[in-house]
Amino acid sequence: MLPSDRTLKATEYDKVKKLGKVYQSNSFQLLINDRKDKNLTKFGFIISNNVDKLAVHRNRVKRAMRESARQTMFSIPNGMDMIFIAKQNIVKMTTDEIMKEMKEYLLNTRFN
Repeated sequence: MLPSDRTLKATEYDKVKKLGKVYQSNSFQLLINDRKDKNLTKFGFIISNNVDKLAVHRNRVKRAMRESARQTMFSIPNGMDMIFIAKQNIVKMTTDEIMKEMKEYLLNTRFN
């Protein structure tokens, strides 16, 4: 499970949405806001009702995304806020496919 000090608070989401840089993947959109401090990188996840009507499916996707962030958080530079916004095709993917795509994307993206 992703530690609570690594998750974005509700007030921080708006700041990342306004100031964040947008990256696109096949199954998710990534917003990154580079903070001036070098504290721990924080993560947020948005899976709207438009992705899937069933909460069971949305929760499965969110769990997979959180686990992938947890496994790669030490490979990512500190001082950033990240929001992952799921796209509709992510529901068709298995948990392993979601985690694999997120890990590859996070490890291969340059955060400058």
